[in-house]
Amino acid sequence: MKPGSIAIVLLLAALPLFAAPGAFTLSGSAFCSDANSGQPGVHLAWTTSANATQYDVYMAGQDAPIGSVPAGGSNTFDTTYFASIFQTRTYHLIAKDGSGGTSTSNSVDVFIPADVCPPGPFTVSGNASCDSAAPAVHLSWGSSTQQPTFRVFRDGSQISGDLNWTNQSFIDKGVVAGRSYTYTVTASNASKSTTTPPLNITISSTICGGGTPPPGAFSASVSAFCTNGTPGARVNWTASSGAASYVVNRNGATVSGTLPSGATSFDDTSAPAGQNSSYVVVASNSAGSATATAGNVVPSCPPSAFSLTATAACSVIASPPSPVVTLDWSAATMTTNYLIIRDGMQTGVVNGNTMTFTDTEAIAGQTYQYVVRAVGPGGNTDSNSVLLAIDPAICGAPPSCELSCAANVPATGVTGGAISFALLQAPPCSQFYVVWTFGDGTNARELTQTHVYAIPGIYQWNVTIVGSGGQSCTNSGTITITSPAPQVPPKRRAARH
Repeated sequence: MKPGSIAIVLLLAALPLFAAPGAFTLSGSAFCSDANSGQPGVHLAWTTSANATQYDVYMAGQDAPIGSVPAGGSNTFDTTYFASIFQTRTYHLIAKDGSGGTSTSNSVDVFIPADVCPPGPFTVSGNASCDSAAPAVHLSWGSSTQQPTFRVFRDGSQISGDLNWTNQSFIDKGVVAGRSYTYTVTASNASKSTTTPPLNITISSTICGGGTPPPGAFSASVSAFCTNGTPGARVNWTASSGAASYVVNRNGATVSGTLPSGATSFDDTSAPAGQNSSYVVVASNSAGSATATAGNVVPSCPPSAFSLTATAACSVIASPPSPVVTLDWSAATMTTNYLIIRDGMQTGVVNGNTMTFTDTEAIAGQTYQYVVRAVGPGGNTDSNSVLLAIDPAICGAPPSCELSCAANVPATGVTGGAISFALLQAPPCSQFYVVWTFGDGTNARELTQTHVYAIPGIYQWNVTIVGSGGQSCTNSGTITITSPAPQVPPKRRAARH
């Protein structure tokens, strides 16, 4: 083995680090991320890309990745970012290795159907009335998410046909004065069914004449509010004629206690934050009751205040080593996603359970301003702003290594003969590798190499040296190979007589 070959062999063992990530395949599907709120999501899965150290997830229309996944894990990524029913989102992945190599997956289109999640919770309201001299019960209910089919039940028996999701009322004329009935409404889609809490309605025996009439029909509404970081639901209603009292129910359970006849609003400060709740107001007097559906609401405040820190370091797994910026922040409550903003532009997004992000696109000697934006159902909250200057020498100066590819190669040779290919000087780097190519489909990696050509012709040779600091040089030339000259037998001397 030639002098210096040990360093060559050591570096050649590291050559696989330069192999680019291999091809891989991406697939995607819609799923229900949160059945309680009806939040759909997209599930991505992919095969392994050889040599990859990280996968960046991209969605069409977004310049920055919406997430990153380290290699060696489950090869899956779930996101609710811009996921909504009746939408098609397009995704692709870029696999990265430690030396800057990349491989891009196929693109997948994921359609999110309306019934990806089960119908959300809702409530039914109603009141007894006298319609054309006959008792009747007027029912109405709030909209249930995911566009279901509705069915109305009285005392456990279905009394309606299948009602379209846009139909949110029903009149029951098959009732008798002086009786009490229990009503429920079921919403169904391809995922599953959701049933309202039971509604009890008593029909006065004098509803169509004489005595005290039951409370009159009225309307109600609900909205979310936030006070000092505490979310709540505010229920408002119009007056019901003849009502002696009101009760506000959340998801079928009373939350207000008995309110006086003059009440027209109630603040529910115990409403579960971030969850879809359904409200009904019940007006009552001695003759019966009437109900009004206020609707559904998700009580939520903007994400809470949180703090951001940023640090720069040199990534030694990159080739050549390059700076990376690590962002860390405290958790913000009521957050679904964090947006990473650098110099006013979004550069990434992570889910609400992740409190760190690595920016691998930073450049030594540059100054960046970072902000993280917490996004939730109640609004957005920005972190503090961090100004970070990256040291120009954060990864150090590359080791000095003056390379020369000057070579001693003959201009001609013959088939079958050993031809020497030699560098004029050995590289001064601590580590390097050499690649010779001889123009006949073969190569070698020694400083000095002998090669034998089998066929006459003109061949182009090439030599490349790569040093440990990323420096390189190359040199090339041609060599003409001919067949050996035929051997001429010596002349025989004439014999003397």
